[in-house]
Amino acid sequence: MHEKDLHASSPTEVEVVKPFNFFIEWMRKIAFIGVILVTSISCEDYLDVPRDSLDLAEEDIFTNYLEYRNYLSSMYQYIQEFAYYPYYGARNGGEKFAGFPGCASDEMRSFDNYLFEDRWFNVGAFEDAYQNETINHNKLDMWYRVWKVIRIACVAIENIDMLEDATEQQKDELVGQAYFARAYAYQFFLQLYGGMPYITESINDASEFDQARLTYHETVEKIVEDFNMAASLLPARWDNPDPLSLDHLATEDIGRFTAVAAKAYIGRVLLYDASPLVNVENDKSRWEIAAAANWEAIEFAETNGYNLIHGAENYSDLFYGEYITDEHLDIITPRQRVVKMTAWTPARVFIPYSITKAAYGRGLCVTQDMVDMFEAVERDGSGNIIKSLPVNEAEAQGILNPQDPYNSQIRDPRFYLDIIYHGRPIINPARNFDFSEGSIDLQAVKSDWDNKTGYYVGKFWSGGTKENDFATPYPCVLFRLGEVYLNYAEAAYEAYGAGGSAPGATLSALDAVNSIRQRVGMPAVDQNPEGYSDFREYLHNERGVELCFEGNHRFVDVRRWKIIDTDEYRQTYKIHIVPDETNDLYTYPTGYVFTKMFLEERPFYERLYFFPVPKTDVDKSPLFEQNPGY
Repeated sequence: MHEKDLHASSPTEVEVVKPFNFFIEWMRKIAFIGVILVTSISCEDYLDVPRDSLDLAEEDIFTNYLEYRNYLSSMYQYIQEFAYYPYYGARNGGEKFAGFPGCASDEMRSFDNYLFEDRWFNVGAFEDAYQNETINHNKLDMWYRVWKVIRIACVAIENIDMLEDATEQQKDELVGQAYFARAYAYQFFLQLYGGMPYITESINDASEFDQARLTYHETVEKIVEDFNMAASLLPARWDNPDPLSLDHLATEDIGRFTAVAAKAYIGRVLLYDASPLVNVENDKSRWEIAAAANWEAIEFAETNGYNLIHGAENYSDLFYGEYITDEHLDIITPRQRVVKMTAWTPARVFIPYSITKAAYGRGLCVTQDMVDMFEAVERDGSGNIIKSLPVNEAEAQGILNPQDPYNSQIRDPRFYLDIIYHGRPIINPARNFDFSEGSIDLQAVKSDWDNKTGYYVGKFWSGGTKENDFATPYPCVLFRLGEVYLNYAEAAYEAYGAGGSAPGATLSALDAVNSIRQRVGMPAVDQNPEGYSDFREYLHNERGVELCFEGNHRFVDVRRWKIIDTDEYRQTYKIHIVPDETNDLYTYPTGYVFTKMFLEERPFYERLYFFPVPKTDVDKSPLFEQNPGY
């Protein structure tokens, strides 16, 4: 989707707006409704809400149920645009955004030294990109869209009493979606910017916005209030919870917010609030509250028919091939997104140019650090995994041969889905990826865009190539039950220990994380996993593997754990592969020599924990403080 597709051509539209001015102006003038209605067409395609006219007055919008719902549905489009992170590669100049903000963590690396993921995150001067609009307006685009969602939500809540032709249940569902969207917008702000002024009503004058920022903890409290309100008003699900029913997971309202998702988000933000970045004194009660909230979310989800996807062979359904599964709690899924991989811009930025042959094709680079998070395994005679170890320990014990690191029987099954690695099979034309030095699979359209690490992201790749492409559904997944299990495991561990559990819970921290592992065939571990310094290190690693490349997880996690200043995090590595010229198949069984090599050292500054707020907005709001270090 290009920038022109996201903006309507309306006489009331302001082409370039300042974020806070934008918010204030559009809250004040009802003229914005025409713009929203035009832009909402794309999201109504997937929500299947009929439209009769786009030329509507205020009384037409807020007195008519269908028009009210159409107006409110524009929130989903904006959330898709700022929150579903592959979408950052889909606007004008979108190749610069692909993988954001994962490229600001240790899991991915941009393909080019010029582009902002590397130049402004790795070098540590990324504040210019977000404070100065003259650098690139697109970089501030997500900031605008978050405020748009907050504005729409506030207006929808305020005008609900104007609605004339709706039942009380329908009114509750509309208002519940608005509370949910506002909370979602603020939890997104929380991840990247920290605490914010919490706007709960439309603003009529610029002076009304000149408000002091809430602390992180105070913002969390407000977010929880809104999500709780949403949970009290929304259905647990919009479809039929009976998995044997013919219409299970099949309804025009799939993708709308639910009470189950609201409770899951409560658990997430409370986990963030308990983490070292903001819970400086390590107040144990915050971990206890987070554990209880996440357990409540698990129980509520499973009571209403949501469950973990089981079986390594079904695991990919979470990322492509299905519109929705029983594990998806919050998705934004345009049902028309049944596309060919090589034609889908957000996906093709992850995979090699040799597969897509796409203009501006490049592929995102996965670091060796991320690859090394996938454990090595030992199998019995029947092929069942009976033991797993971190890579370094597996090498020491002779389980993993560093010269045959991707053997199909030797790694966590998730590795073979999530990573495009040297030797991974390609169906048609039948061959294996070759990431040796100078290979076509490392090359992009431009030589300076070539892969820098020896790996690509495979998690969202359905296997299609330019020569053998096929259409498949691609869901936009914002939250799934697997994350709730990990959120609970972490909070319960920090509050009660690995074998402990929240009051009333039937799973311990250890049980929860083992549930995630065992559903893909990985063995359960005990409270002292071999090869790890403690259970916390193991838990952090498991979270990194399960949630890799999804949303903002790794970016947020390494910051809330306060590990971005450690040598282990800052030192990043790549794999260097060359053909073996000695013909020594005993030492080099694949015919290639694999050498782990230093890539670069990431900088550390205290300011890197949060993004800078655009400077123009800070300057115009004296009570509003910039984030530290900018």
